[in-house]
Order: sequence, then C-alpha cells, then structure tokens
Amino acid sequence: MKFMHRCLTVVFLSFLAIYSSAGQAEVWKLASLEWPPYSGAQLEGQGKSVQLLRKVLTEHDIELQVDFFPWSRSQELAKTGRYIGYFPAWQEEVQPGFLYSPVIDWSSLGVISASETDFEWSGFEALFSQYSVGIIRSYKYPNAVE
Repeated sequence: MKFMHRCLTVVFLSFLAIYSSAGQAEVWKLASLEWPPYSGAQLEGQGKSVQLLRKVLTEHDIELQVDFFPWSRSQELAKTGRYIGYFPAWQEEVQPGFLYSPVIDWSSLGVISASETDFEWSGFEALFSQYSVGIIRSYKYPNAVE
C-alpha cells in the first residue's frame, strides 16, 4: 500500500507538472541594442523589428523578452548563456557558435551630406574611395560597406 501511495504521488506530481506547464509559453531572452526605429527599450512595442519577431514567435507559443545594451555588450552577453542570442543582426555579423534566422525585417543604409555639397556617388566602393565617411565603430555593416 505504501508503494502504491508513492506511485500515485509521483504520477499526480508528474501530471501536475505537465498540466501546469502546458499552458505556459516557452520564453526566449534576447539581448538587443537601442537602434530606433528597429529596436529600443522606450519605443512602442520595443521597436519595429522586435514587434515583428515577437509576432512570429507568439504564433509558435514562444514569449519574447528583450533587454537592451550597447551592441558589443549584447553580443558578449549572448555568449554567456544568459540570453539565447542577439537581435537584430546583419547576416555578416553572426559570430561563431550562433545561427541566423530567416530575415525578420530589413533596414536601409542612407548617406547624408551637407546641402551645399555637390555630392554624387555610384556605389559603396566609389563612396568610400572618394570621400571620408563616418560610421559607428561597434556596429557591423553589410559586406558592401565593410
């Protein structure tokens, strides 16, 4: 009888564990950066790209939690295992040990010049060979820009 009681207790606890977790979504924690309008702690829905990713994950019963840091720190934190990865990222900046997902969103690169400047260029190679161009050092850019 004592053995039967233990078995029923184990079965009941197992059932309770399965039942209580069945309605709960899996949680993914990602590290990200402040990159308006794509991602940011103070942006509506934490940014356009985060909203798109959250929508895709919700369809698969996955809850998304995003914490925001400087970009290089986000990538380092993802290596610690506290986060499952970092987002958003160019395909070229995916570090060893990480996989990239299908494209969720995209961003455009633009060039800004002073209005009084007679500025013409015919592609990234010409742009960088003819002009001094400022970029953010800790960001990674598509191969065409690098």
